[in-house]
Amino acid sequence: MNVDDARRLHDLRAALKRAKPNELFSLDDVALLWGTSKSRFVTVRDQMATFPAPQPAPKEMGLAPKAYVYPARAAIEAMLAHATRHEDIDRAKAERTAAMLGQRRVEGDAAPLHNVNELQTVNRLAAEIEERERAQGLYIPVADVAAVAGELFSELSEFVSELANRIDPHGSLAPDVRLLIADQGKEALLLLHRRLKDMLRADAVAKTNRDQADRAGQPRARRPRKGSVRQTPR
Repeated sequence: MNVDDARRLHDLRAALKRAKPNELFSLDDVALLWGTSKSRFVTVRDQMATFPAPQPAPKEMGLAPKAYVYPARAAIEAMLAHATRHEDIDRAKAERTAAMLGQRRVEGDAAPLHNVNELQTVNRLAAEIEERERAQGLYIPVADVAAVAGELFSELSEFVSELANRIDPHGSLAPDVRLLIADQGKEALLLLHRRLKDMLRADAVAKTNRDQADRAGQPRARRPRKGSVRQTPR
């Protein structure tokens, strides 16, 4: 950001703090705040999608007949949005790039903010990072992850199925309390099963282990090239 743009942002933010709820700005006021002539500002104003519509100036403002004014706060907010539009695009592109490189998980679909050359660069970097992580032992076979998860889930399921008897071995609790313990344990197991299924499915598909995974009741894998999942570094 150059010096003029930085100064404009500073002035706009300061003006927004000072602006009163019902204050009105003339065209001279908004042009001066933007730092240009009225004629040049009108051209820029037409590019501001959220700039408020003009309204006839009140007589007490002492402006020329048929002069128009704008709600001050709405006008300043529109100018701020226009002045920072490139920052928003750059921030979104940086977040999108980070997501494509596996640095964080994105919720929902992100808009395609990269051109072809940028996508090629990002894909190349992502491949290089993945190869480096594999060389450092940060990936393990998906079959191993599924096997360990299956064993742990089986042990936990056995424990939960006997939970009521473990808590109340002599049957001292009321039947409805024992039933509640059993039901809550089943709900917790179902929730855990769904979470494990989602986490393991996110990195699954090797065609070679798809049938085996189905027979074993294990989640499918999605990386046909390597058939492995990423291990979180410690």
